[in-house]
Amino acid sequence: MNVRQNPWLWMVAAFCAALGLAVGVVGVFGANSQGFLVALQATARLNLLLFWPAYVGGALTALFGNVFARLRDNSRYFGLAFAAALSVHLGLVVCLCATGKAPDAKTFIVFGTAAVFVYLLALFSIPRVRWALPDRFWPPIRALAMNYIAFAFMKDFARHGIGSFWDILLYGTGDYRDIIMYVPFAALAIVGPILRLAAWIQKLRNQSTKLSINQRAI
Repeated sequence: MNVRQNPWLWMVAAFCAALGLAVGVVGVFGANSQGFLVALQATARLNLLLFWPAYVGGALTALFGNVFARLRDNSRYFGLAFAAALSVHLGLVVCLCATGKAPDAKTFIVFGTAAVFVYLLALFSIPRVRWALPDRFWPPIRALAMNYIAFAFMKDFARHGIGSFWDILLYGTGDYRDIIMYVPFAALAIVGPILRLAAWIQKLRNQSTKLSINQRAI
């Protein structure tokens, strides 16, 4: 097996990167609720950077050609890397809860559901498990899971990013650090679904064009 196509290598590398980031942040801010909260914010951004190529790799290739083919071909590995890094993020949630600063129930429902979808997709990435699922069920399950995960990222980043951007642009208020902390990631979270939608529309148009050509040829 090509080393670059070894899923375990991707997963171990992502896990170690997330763990190193979390340990570094907690080392700076302290092993307390503040430290765990900042570490959660940091690992959430790493998670988005790993999920985004898995989410849009196919769409980018469909829209802009084979320049993004390698991104599309490695989508599975980015997804597995994301699942591995997410385990560190979830561990930080447990640590935060242990300090008595547990997130509210809505947060657990929204992001807990996203986490379930992440590991469901990871489970179905195992060939034997995937083959046990009828082919007609896989596309809708994958689409639902991927889009819900994208929605969770959008909910997390876009609300803060857009709000901070407009506060500063229109009113001159707000913290400029929020622009750096949220706006780039909010942009990724918003652009991802747009790219997927555009690729889906293009696919429908191509199918319609081929159907029209075939009908004329008959």
